Amino acid sequence: MIETPPALGSGWRLLAEGLDIELGELHPDGVTGRARLDAVGLLTFEVRVPRESRSATNVIVRRYEQRALETCESCGEPGSIRAGVALRVLCNECAD
Repeated sequence: MIETPPALGSGWRLLAEGLDIELGELHPDGVTGRARLDAVGLLTFEVRVPRESRSATNVIVRRYEQRALETCESCGEPGSIRAGVALRVLCNECAD
């Protein structure tokens, strides 16, 4: 299961849930990991899986991290990076 921090917006929480489902299909015995915000405020995932499946897992994880750069962290609609004290990814509506 991918753990998510309480402050994670619902848009990015949906991405973490999608990643958890997709990794569950690749690893039926389960996956452990967590979603976190990096030093500049962008979403990253840390996942622990058996060595033999790391390559396939990393491809999936990187795809979700890339999607986070284009997904509003608040609502899940298409968004873009907004600069401020920390970087945020927001749609136009949530940015207002």
